[in-house]
Amino acid sequence: GALSRPHGLSADGYSRVFVADTGNNRILAFRVESEFDEMRLVPDYSIDGLSAPFDVAFSDGGTPMQPEDDRLYVANSGRNEILSYDIGSGDPQAKGRVGTLGSGDGAFAGPMSLVVGRKDGAHTTDVYVSDAHNRRVVHLVDEGGSLEWSRSLPHDLGLVTSLDTDHWGNVYAAAPQQGVIAKYTPQMLPIEQMD
Repeated sequence: GALSRPHGLSADGYSRVFVADTGNNRILAFRVESEFDEMRLVPDYSIDGLSAPFDVAFSDGGTPMQPEDDRLYVANSGRNEILSYDIGSGDPQAKGRVGTLGSGDGAFAGPMSLVVGRKDGAHTTDVYVSDAHNRRVVHLVDEGGSLEWSRSLPHDLGLVTSLDTDHWGNVYAAAPQQGVIAKYTPQMLPIEQMD
């Protein structure tokens, strides 16, 4: 069916695109098919039963050429939780979950954006989350069968709507209302702020 209020998306770098179909409470996976001058997004599968998923992040598990350990992370904002799915077999299997409504460790108040960590260009087990209403960036670690809370970094940036990581694992946080981009180390130590 048609998309309803799509927000975040992520790609695996090869032939799949994942979309947070927020209004329909699902994640859609598409295969990219191209022939000559035409490109099509062909529906592959969906992850249903979510609650206002706002963002999605793909991880190749640190092994780009081996799809068996591919993961997908979802900011399931309507339930204030982060979910992980094993997608290496093509049929998504729920693996980890962390979060409930609140402001302490293990809780979120509007997870808005998330990104997977990197080291020397490869994905790591680190997952960074913008916790919008608590005004912090949270660092999670994927332990295989569970998502573990590592630390959180409160900030005064206002609403952080987007996160990204670079080749070395530094984390970038975009706060459009303040007109600021902040940069942190992989351990969440502030490096600089660009206005």
